[in-house]
Amino acid sequence: IMKTNIFKSRRFKHGTLATVITVVFIAAVVLVNIIATILLDKFPLNIDLTKEQSMSMAEDSKDFLKKLDKEVKIHVLAEESTFNQAGNFYYTHALNTMKQCTQYSGKVSLDFINLEKNPTYGTGKYSESLQAGNIIIESDLRYKIVSIEDLFEVTYAETDYYQQNPQISSSKAEQVMLSGIMFVSETNPTEVTLLTGFSEVQGGYSGIQSLLESNNYSFKTVNILTEDIPDSSNMVIIPAPTKDYTQKEIDKLETFLGNNGKNGKKLIYLASYQQGNLPILEGYLETDWGIKIGSGVIWETNASNVYGYSYYNTLNTLTGNGYTDGLADSTLPVYMSASRPVTAAFETKSEMKTTSLITSADTCVLQPMDAGEDWTPDNETKQAFTTAVSCTRTKYDSDTNEALESTVVAFGSLDFFVSGALQMDTFNNGDFTVNMCNDLVGKEDNTLNIVPKSDSSETLDITEATVKVFQIIFVIVVPIAVLATGLIIWFRRRHR
Repeated sequence: IMKTNIFKSRRFKHGTLATVITVVFIAAVVLVNIIATILLDKFPLNIDLTKEQSMSMAEDSKDFLKKLDKEVKIHVLAEESTFNQAGNFYYTHALNTMKQCTQYSGKVSLDFINLEKNPTYGTGKYSESLQAGNIIIESDLRYKIVSIEDLFEVTYAETDYYQQNPQISSSKAEQVMLSGIMFVSETNPTEVTLLTGFSEVQGGYSGIQSLLESNNYSFKTVNILTEDIPDSSNMVIIPAPTKDYTQKEIDKLETFLGNNGKNGKKLIYLASYQQGNLPILEGYLETDWGIKIGSGVIWETNASNVYGYSYYNTLNTLTGNGYTDGLADSTLPVYMSASRPVTAAFETKSEMKTTSLITSADTCVLQPMDAGEDWTPDNETKQAFTTAVSCTRTKYDSDTNEALESTVVAFGSLDFFVSGALQMDTFNNGDFTVNMCNDLVGKEDNTLNIVPKSDSSETLDITEATVKVFQIIFVIVVPIAVLATGLIIWFRRRHR
């Protein structure tokens, strides 16, 4: 009887081939899962399904991170699962923003630290008292501590008179995180000083401060009544004082702007209809800098040049004579509410030059400050008013012939810098402000104009529980199903 060699039988060959194919396929599936898991941990794959790409970083932010050349560490003082409150768009956006910082830059690292398990963390290293939820952004140059509240814009219902139930209206996470990274990574951040001490109009500078801080300017506040302006300051802002300066404060301003004959300093003056008469301070601006802050409030007679329902909320135009180079669209209007007229007292004088920056439409009139209830715009002359002017004083270095410039810029309305106007894409307020300040101080790098993100679009919400279900399906169920299918095919073929 002739014995059959089982290793040469057709059943063996086909069965073995099927087994090999099944084993290789299973191994490939497992290997792909392992590699994908490793890659996703290192390079998270985020698919933004929001209508307005609310979960995606701005292209400028991505470009900045890709070019970052200094190591930056982000420490979140909370467990990741605790920080990522399930179902909350804004916390999810904040966490996603931090992860994207590491995704687009190999120089940025992110970790989560539980303060309850590490109560002595940061002791002796950070001067501030750390709290759960704080975010520490640091480099070998400096650090910045951010609270959870800093990541969001909050509002209160009209009926919430004591503001006990804040509601998150938008996320500032990208703005705050990128600002922090820029701050700790730049060798010499630009310093801006707010001058107070003369009953400034409340809240008048919060918008410009927030915007410039997000673009890597550092801020300090100085009471000019009792303190001198620091030599380290590149620029000062006078935010609508309601009480007049004395000659002592004027001397401090002139010393700062003169900078021991080297110039190179900048001043931004914010006027307001709430100020009243300031003959010394505004007299200095007119006499020494050719900038006259007029009396009265600009009123728009054409409804098409008004924003909202008030004829004080005028839409103005950039003249294109200064600080418009680099704007995406210099034809966009700017919001200027209840503005005083600002005019150039002279065009050129010695080594000084004044420039009109912003003007109203020619359908505006000027309402006197003392106008009574019976005042009507019909009796006033319609004309265009200038609402922002700059004056530059130039001195040439005798050795290098280099132009040394100090500049004063005056705005007729404090409300040019309200947060809402600075953040709206339909207005040029935000872009112009950043562009102007960068130009004034010669700042070309480490600047970003980032708009806060709001939950205004439909989203596909995936909870943490859903994520775990997907993990179980694709990491466990699918491989087992493939293995079972392979085994069934192998057994069926073996027993044919």
